[in-house]
Amino acid sequence: MVTHQYLYADKIGAGPEHPTKRWGLFSKELPIPQAEKRFAMDAARRSDWFGIVRLAPGEERPSAYVQMCPRANGVVMQTLNAHGTVLASYTWGAYHEPAGTEPYEGDVDHVFLSQIYWYAYPDEEKFLSRPSCLGNVCLQFHPDGHAKQERVTKHGFNEPSTVETREFENVDVSVNWTPIPAFGDWEAFFNPEV
Repeated sequence: MVTHQYLYADKIGAGPEHPTKRWGLFSKELPIPQAEKRFAMDAARRSDWFGIVRLAPGEERPSAYVQMCPRANGVVMQTLNAHGTVLASYTWGAYHEPAGTEPYEGDVDHVFLSQIYWYAYPDEEKFLSRPSCLGNVCLQFHPDGHAKQERVTKHGFNEPSTVETREFENVDVSVNWTPIPAFGDWEAFFNPEV
């Protein structure tokens, strides 16, 4: 059984190597109690999100990270290559987006995986930002079984991209529902079944 190490960060996002950012991902590591406190905040406090970095035994750099809102009210997991380039992005949408400062009074125990992106890049041995990709494929899911696939192919500077769209009905999205975990039990987000 592989046991992963989790590191917590204030804010996290893929970037090139930088002297003040560990792996080019974050500047400030959060102690576990601070990350746990953020996760337990009211779900309406979406701006208080934090990062989770997963390291496998023997890994020198992470191959994925999660951006986590309080009580999993919005989650993004991104897989990375050896240079920190984002290869894929998985989004579990927010279940509560407050219009004001009202606390969240609901009781949600699952979140829905609503979007997956896969990116293709030039064959270069360095960090590449998502805008430098050659194209992407996006799958969007809705709880009612509607799904849409978009394939984007870029044709270079100042040239319009080609977008191919396909739509589907009655898709079985039962595996898209992910239980909201207890703090520290993050594997369902790092290994989605879809």
